Amino acid sequence: MVVRNNEVKIVTLSSDLEGNFGKIFPNKRPEEFNIIRSLTEEQIAKE
Repeated sequence: MVVRNNEVKIVTLSSDLEGNFGKIFPNKRPEEFNIIRSLTEEQIAKE
């Protein structure tokens, strides 16, 4: 938004979001939730 001579003008800004998509990778891979779930179920079954 720009204000000049008592006028308000809305200005769009360019975004680099789409241009940068996929350039950053996580340090660690996502956890294997199926393995965690099966281990949890085994522990619960033992109790």
